[in-house]
Amino acid sequence: MPDEATVVKEGRKALIGTLIAIALNPVSLVVGYYLSHSLQAPRMHIEYVHANAWVENHTLDPDVLIALRKDTSIIEAIRSQLGRAQLVDSCIAWLDGEPWEDKCLDAVAPKVRSVLDHAQSSIELLETNLATLEGWSITKELVLRPMIDHPNLMFIEREARLDKDGAISMIIGALEDVRTKRQAIEPLVKEFERIKANLATQRTGRIVFGVGVLNSGDSDGVVVQNARLQFGDSELLPLVADAYTVIKAHSFAEVEFSLDVTRSDPTAREKWEALVLNHAQEKFSISFPAAAGNKQLRAEGRLPP
Repeated sequence: MPDEATVVKEGRKALIGTLIAIALNPVSLVVGYYLSHSLQAPRMHIEYVHANAWVENHTLDPDVLIALRKDTSIIEAIRSQLGRAQLVDSCIAWLDGEPWEDKCLDAVAPKVRSVLDHAQSSIELLETNLATLEGWSITKELVLRPMIDHPNLMFIEREARLDKDGAISMIIGALEDVRTKRQAIEPLVKEFERIKANLATQRTGRIVFGVGVLNSGDSDGVVVQNARLQFGDSELLPLVADAYTVIKAHSFAEVEFSLDVTRSDPTAREKWEALVLNHAQEKFSISFPAAAGNKQLRAEGRLPP
């Protein structure tokens, strides 16, 4: 059994340990709070910067479009094909008089070509049936290929038995109609071929920056609207996005910035646009705060050739 001196000594140690724990407890709470806050904060990183140069769009020949719009059935046939492809509105609006955009070429041109190919197939079918009907006599069986694109010709065999010449006139009328449609569509197909052969058009001087931002933190982060472009000998230009962008925890988003013309220095802007127009592969950097008061995010890039 321990003696009294030993008990007193051990008790004193326990008391001192308790007092130290009590004294350090607030510090531990504070340290724990800030550590927890730091771990839960958003951690934003710029993964890439893509500089996309705008170019002047080609214009479609007005005479071609005027001829095309004279027949609403052609317009609706093309519109139907584009709608099935679920294209954005700007790639369909040219049918209604809006300016053509070259970015739509790869999606639109094949669909217009398919309308022309369908018209050509219909012409070949009608020509075959017309030749068959012209060589047919009432004493023989009449077998024509189905003409589903022309509802008024669905029962043409019955009409032919009653009035051969009338049936021939009906097919000739349908044939002339489809040939007229083909004649209106062919120039549009050639227009798209012309554009495709000369896509390297003049730049406008405008650049849109696609900035990929990764948030690897445990809470949502925000990319503000305003950024800064630096190039050349420390030339600075303001950039602006359409809105603040919220990037969810452990998520990625691309934010688009463009030059803020209203706040930019004219001399610096002219230098920048000259570099863009001349296809100079100029090195630049973009920086912006992830949110008000946060440290700056920065990344470098080069203008496209």
